Order: sequence, then C-alpha cells, then structure tokens
Amino acid sequence: MAQPVDRDAGGLLPLPARNALAELLMDGLRVPGPCRVLESTLALADGGRPGDASSSAAATAALRAAGFEDAEEWRDRARAKLRAYVRVVAEAPRGISLEVRLGQARVLFEAGLYFEVHEVLEPAWLTAQGEAKRWLQGVIQAAVAWHHDAAGNRVGAASLSLSGAEKLADAPAEWHGFPLRAVASAVTLFADWLAGGETGPPPSGPFTPSEPAQ
Repeated sequence: MAQPVDRDAGGLLPLPARNALAELLMDGLRVPGPCRVLESTLALADGGRPGDASSSAAATAALRAAGFEDAEEWRDRARAKLRAYVRVVAEAPRGISLEVRLGQARVLFEAGLYFEVHEVLEPAWLTAQGEAKRWLQGVIQAAVAWHHDAAGNRVGAASLSLSGAEKLADAPAEWHGFPLRAVASAVTLFADWLAGGETGPPPSGPFTPSEPAQ
C-alpha cells in the first residue's frame, strides 16, 4: 500500500503549475527505469543539484512552465506534490496498457492524488467502448468529484459523485485486477455525504487509509 503523502501533496495549485507538474508524473509512469527528470525537478525545487545536464535542463523548463520562481504562496505545495510523485513512480506499475493504467490509478487514489487519476485514465477512456468506457468514466468522475470538493466546488462534486456512482452501479468486483466495486462503494458514500449537506472532512477516497491529502 502507498505511504501517506505529505498533507499538502494533494493541495490545489494554479492551473499552469498543476498541468506542468502532472506532465512530469505522466512521463515518469510511461516507461520503466529511473525518472531522472522528475527526480531532478524535485532536487532543483528543493535547492539541490538537479543531476545530469539533460535532466537539469528539462527540470528547469518544467519549473519555469509551472511559474515556480514567482510562487512563494504555493511553492511548498508544489514541492510536496513533487515528493508524492516521486513516491508514486517508485511504487506504481509502468506502461500504458489498460491494466497498468488502472494499477497506477489505484496508487494515486491511495495517495489522495485525485486529479492525477483523471490524467492517467483519460487516454484509456478516449479509446474504450461499451461498458469499459462507462466504467472508466465512472472511476474518473469519482476521482474528479473528490478533486472538486477540495477546490470548494461542492455542486460539481455532488454532480460528479452521483454520476460516477451510477456508472459503476453494475461494475464487477474486479476488472483487470482493479477493485471497481470498492470505488463504487466509496463514491456512493461520498455522494450521500454531499447530498446530506454534511460538514467536516469528506469520506475518504477508495483505498485511502486516512483522510485524503486534498
């Protein structure tokens, strides 16, 4: 099971920063072996030495695209996000097959990195058909519902959690090794919590051993 991430690892970032850092994670999950650019980006963000010349240049470009140098108010959240990404890449399976992407999504759910679940699964959803497309969309909507709630968008969270629960209502217990029913149960509880107008921390996402990081 994934280690709990730093509390700020799921913290919200400005869109350019979120997208620039998430792309580093996606690159790291596609191929086996050390993810030099991601590791160098974290080292550079922490004020250390970023590694070889090639990964250093890519890391510098990534932080520039994220607006890191002018972001004192969210710089610590970006560092926490990068630390979480390094841990995810170390634990998650690598590749782009459906089974591998679902395995990556589980690790991201465990870490409370809900936006990143969307990023990992969207390519598979775009090419899927039939019930596979519906189940993938249900998992994506569940993840984005928790992400919206973290951003204070309870209307969006309520709508997506309900839609995700409906799409996963007939899902099997497991699919390509991924526990679809666990996601269905968690997002149904979340939808009920939102519909009831509850306050306080939301129900944890699937596979999350403690309160989500977001």
